[in-house]
Amino acid sequence: MSDKYHTAFVDGTTEYKESDMGAPLGELDQAIDDLHGFKKYDFMGQYLGSALNSGALMMRGVISRYVALKAGAPDSEIYVGTPPTDGPATFIIRRNGSNVGTILVNPGHPRGAFTVASDVVFYHSDLLELIAPNPADASLQDVSWNIVLTRPDQDDMSSTSTTTSTSTSTTSTTTTGA
Repeated sequence: MSDKYHTAFVDGTTEYKESDMGAPLGELDQAIDDLHGFKKYDFMGQYLGSALNSGALMMRGVISRYVALKAGAPDSEIYVGTPPTDGPATFIIRRNGSNVGTILVNPGHPRGAFTVASDVVFYHSDLLELIAPNPADASLQDVSWNIVLTRPDQDDMSSTSTTTSTSTSTTSTTTTGA
């Protein structure tokens, strides 16, 4: 019998053997594996037309589920219609206002390279932002991007470590008798 989440049917009279259920169980096992696999979420956007302002907010997205920006940002892409000419242009990826990665676009190249040192976990209501290069490059125009986040399966979700800070307020009341 499969090690997945189903067993052979038994009704007290008829028992179906694994050999009777081989093909359907194999298909069910694959369907269960597919449900538990990684799901990708694309944060796509574009800034078309005139040159970017230094450090401008290009995108802000509110995260609605537990997802992660994986180290190296696999499958993420950026494309610029007019590459920078003054030198490399560095875009900043932020989570809740903190820098978590960069995208470097070199002069003369329409595509950029993502740098994300380690997995960045996003929770419900977190903000994902993309910030324009600072200083701005007068030539850099027509920017399109796709930042790919993944939703890990249940096993990966429980093994992720997070840091949470909590502040506690204590109130004391003293009563004196007359």
